[in-house]
Amino acid sequence: AMCTGLYGNKYLPWALFENNCADLAFSYLFNKNAPSLATIIDDGATTVWEEINQGASNAEDVYVLSYNHVMHGSFAFTLYSAFAGITPVDVGYKKIEFKPCKSQYVKDFTARLQTVTGEYVVKCDGESFTLTVPANATAILPNGKQVGSGEYKI
Repeated sequence: AMCTGLYGNKYLPWALFENNCADLAFSYLFNKNAPSLATIIDDGATTVWEEINQGASNAEDVYVLSYNHVMHGSFAFTLYSAFAGITPVDVGYKKIEFKPCKSQYVKDFTARLQTVTGEYVVKCDGESFTLTVPANATAILPNGKQVGSGEYKI
């Protein structure tokens, strides 16, 4: 259950991803047995709700609750940065550190992040990662090597 409160919900998944505990982070974020991002998705959400447990049964309270609330938006940043590995090092994402995290829950994925510098793309096939760095940008790969624009398989 997402029981760490608003501020804990922002930092706990990040810390879990950063410490290679992606599976625990995903089970926390998407637990179907307690209020979580999974339960609002099951309730038909296409945005992040103000109350993760408001559910469709609270329709009479719609006038006081937000169905598109930025408060929980840090999860998207956490997924791009701590899970997919696109962490900004310089303003405008001119330079990133690429440090993806593997998970048994999410083995095959594509993450696209449009920035003012251009679009970064991370693809994972369950075994390896491919990073696409946009023109005029650089990335620090997990081995410490700094590279320019192009596609890199790790």
